[in-house]
Amino acid sequence: MKILEIYAEDFGCLSDRRFTLGDGFNLIEGANESGKSTLLALLRFLFYGFPRRAGAEGEERDKRLSWKWRRAAGSVTFTVNDNTYIVTRKYLLRGSTGKETPVEELSVLDTATGTEVERGGKTPGELFLGLPAELYDSSLCVRQSDIGRVGTADTGEAVTALLFTGGSGFDSEAAEKALQSARRELLLYKGRGGKVPELEDRLSALEEELGEAKVNAEQLLRLRADVARYRAQVADRRRQLNAVNASLTVADLDQKLSQYDEWHKAVAEEETCRARLDELRHAQAGTPTPDSGFFERVRGLLWQHTRAEDRALQTKAEVDLLQAVSFNQSLIEGHAKAEKLGGLAGIEKKLSDAARRRSGNYIFAIMALMIAAVLVVGSFFASAAFLPLLLIGAGVGLVSLFMFFKAAQCSLQERIVRNQLGIGDDVPIRAYLERCAKEDDAYLAHQEKLLLTEAQLTRARTECAELMGEVNIQLAKAGETEKCTNVKTAEAALVGISRRLDETREALTAATVDYEKAKGITAALGAQLDPEAEQALRTTRKRTEGSAEESPEALIRKRDYLSEAVSGLDHKRAEAERAEASLAAVTKDPAPIAAERETVAAELAEAKRRLAALDMALDALKVANESLREGVLPRIAGEASEIFATLTEGKYSTLRVNDRFAVTLDTENGPMPISRFSAGCRDAAFLALRLALIRTVTKEEMPLLLDEALSRLDDNRAKALIKVLNLYCKNGAQCLLFTCHNREAGFLSRHKNVQRIKL
Repeated sequence: MKILEIYAEDFGCLSDRRFTLGDGFNLIEGANESGKSTLLALLRFLFYGFPRRAGAEGEERDKRLSWKWRRAAGSVTFTVNDNTYIVTRKYLLRGSTGKETPVEELSVLDTATGTEVERGGKTPGELFLGLPAELYDSSLCVRQSDIGRVGTADTGEAVTALLFTGGSGFDSEAAEKALQSARRELLLYKGRGGKVPELEDRLSALEEELGEAKVNAEQLLRLRADVARYRAQVADRRRQLNAVNASLTVADLDQKLSQYDEWHKAVAEEETCRARLDELRHAQAGTPTPDSGFFERVRGLLWQHTRAEDRALQTKAEVDLLQAVSFNQSLIEGHAKAEKLGGLAGIEKKLSDAARRRSGNYIFAIMALMIAAVLVVGSFFASAAFLPLLLIGAGVGLVSLFMFFKAAQCSLQERIVRNQLGIGDDVPIRAYLERCAKEDDAYLAHQEKLLLTEAQLTRARTECAELMGEVNIQLAKAGETEKCTNVKTAEAALVGISRRLDETREALTAATVDYEKAKGITAALGAQLDPEAEQALRTTRKRTEGSAEESPEALIRKRDYLSEAVSGLDHKRAEAERAEASLAAVTKDPAPIAAERETVAAELAEAKRRLAALDMALDALKVANESLREGVLPRIAGEASEIFATLTEGKYSTLRVNDRFAVTLDTENGPMPISRFSAGCRDAAFLALRLALIRTVTKEEMPLLLDEALSRLDDNRAKALIKVLNLYCKNGAQCLLFTCHNREAGFLSRHKNVQRIKL
């Protein structure tokens, strides 16, 4: 078979497009979304129509209807055995959205005669390709996204069904239908209906009826025995009941007298409890009892004492820390000396005044010395005034010496100050005095803080002593004689007082409860008794013979039990008599029922023998089917192994296929499932299996359709596959290779008779 032309009238994204194909290789190239997969789907639509089931991406119909007119239409022209045929198919939806009705038209025309080809209910694919749709998708049509479809159980079943009827003239499906039809007369699908279930139901009903008849007869005998037994039991229970009533009369007298004895004991116990209660009340009245707020008050004082004690400990720690601080006494003494000298300001003023006086004295001394020198020198030149000038010069010289002496005294002032402060010449006076002042300030602040902290410590200790004194006063009021010195001893004393109060209160409460209980018992017993009737009861008991071996309660329980037993046995006797009469009216004779059961059992055995024979025939047909598959699978696997070895350059020599068409490869570590290998290896294996399958199920060369089937193969395996496909085409077949890559065109550039179609 060869495809000559494909016409897409309206199909998906293709509209009014015509594609002419040649012999051998046809390379159909186009980018994504250009219509390659749509053209491939158009061929399947023309040969088989739309798939009945939805695909992974939605129903094929919804994807392939024309984007404009909601219809699909096209035709394909091909040759088979030198005859040319045209298949035209149209599919459209009529009606409103949601209520659409599909309408399909199919025409298969023989161009030589111009007449419609009789199809006999087959699709064009089944008629001309000889393949059902399942095998078409698993063999001739190779989609990259569905290349592994060949390795499924459905493919194995389709191959077996196709080969079983091919050329033998024997229709296994028709034979199986005839056998199944005969079997359904005896047993329907899953065992519901048919002659065998009907006979089984009748046999079961007869067995149930026979069993019921036998059970009724046996039960009737048991009921008659039960009636006799119940009558005897009623008479025996009545005799026992009379004896229990006599014993109960004696027990009642003994119980009444026992109650009088208990009442006398209760009166004596009441007097004893009252005396004990009075004794405890008297003892409690002579014991100091704290008021209701005593414990809260004392615990509050102890809490305050604990707080005060904590403050005292904290303050004592602060005092110890302050007392441990040391200061530079020389700096503090230096500050005191400086204060005596007038402080920093006074000392600086004194030194400043001394420096100023020293400068003035030096100036006056120098001026006086110069004047004295002038007068002495002048006296030598003025002979007449020599002596007066000389004396005046000598006097001015003495004044000059005195001024030098005063200047020297001023220079000694700083030395005097340093000596008074006790510092050397290398220590700056101002810096030293500032250090002394800072140390003295720190010392005074520390002393002030120490005095305040010591005062706080004294107050805290005083507060502790006062609080503990108040605690001792409160404890003394509660009867505690020993003085407490700390919180621990005070809490122990408080616990002792609480325990003593609890013990006294518990003893008083217990005595009160005992007294009230005894009083209540006496009153309760006295309310049930009549003191005046006691003597009469005792006299009656002396005259009554016998004694009760059991307690009144036990006798009452026995009496009640026997009364109920008598009543129950009477009721059962009456029910048994009624049941006997009712059952006697409906009980059937088991003999006729048993005879009919034997007849139905014989008919059922015959029907089951016929059913077993039909099952054996169906099993034999199934075995023949399996035998055919076992013969075909090795042939397919052998051819696939040869092709796969070529594709993998001999890396894998054996490809195995089981009866469910699952693929495994032989490796150094043994057989491995195809899922363990790479995507390219899997694609190569499935392509080899498809080619082997085509050679097995078809008698003539069929067009092979490949959609991106080489995309996951490396260059070497892709070239090997091109060679295999080229050999397939040289034998007279046709190959349509759909691709969006340039690699396939490069591989085919060296091959002749390659038809290239651009989308």
